[in-house]
Amino acid sequence: MRKITRTQMVELIIQQYTPENIVDVCTVKELKFLKRIVENNYKEVDVHSMPFEKMALYRKYLLFENEIPDELKESVTEALKLENFNQKKNKMNLYFV
Repeated sequence: MRKITRTQMVELIIQQYTPENIVDVCTVKELKFLKRIVENNYKEVDVHSMPFEKMALYRKYLLFENEIPDELKESVTEALKLENFNQKKNKMNLYFV
């Protein structure tokens, strides 16, 4: 079994986060939260708003210390340009039905 360092793990995660993959793994609310952060110069606007989405983004390594990591800023920005929030919301509703 090959050991992997933390740095290697982070690099592999970053490689996987293409704009399309970010859209796929995030909910509409998470994407809207990311959009607010991007619009606020990549820093979180309100630390008390959207706590569930914030925690989910931390678990997905898309948010770290209330900021989008530098290595992911470009991919997140491009993902937000790709996404039609209403279309994704409708698609998510179909999954729940």
